[in-house]
Amino acid sequence: MNAPASRLLTLLKQRSQIFNTTWNPDSLRIGSKVLKARLRGPAMLRYYGERFSGFAALNRAIPNLGLKDVAEETRLIDIETRRKRGKVTPKKGHGRRASMKKR
Repeated sequence: MNAPASRLLTLLKQRSQIFNTTWNPDSLRIGSKVLKARLRGPAMLRYYGERFSGFAALNRAIPNLGLKDVAEETRLIDIETRRKRGKVTPKKGHGRRASMKKR
C-alpha cells in the first residue's frame, strides 16, 4: 500500500508549514540552519569585553588614565623639525603645480 509521490510531497509541504520549517524538496543547501542560529557577537562581547583598535581609542575610552603614545609624540616632533627646515609636504593646493601660471 504505497502512497503516490505527489501525495507525499503535499504531506511534506503541509508538515513544513505546520512546524514552521523551510520547504526544501530538492534538499539544497540554503543556509537556514545558520540563519536561525542565535547571534554570537553579543555573548562574545560580554565574555571578552570591548576591544580597542589602537592607543587613541583606549585613551578616548578611559580618559583619566593619562597615558601617552610615545610613537605619536615622536612623529609629531619629527614633523615639527621637518617643518622648520621646509621639508614637509605642502598642503593640498599649495604645491609646485599650484604656483605655476595658468594658461
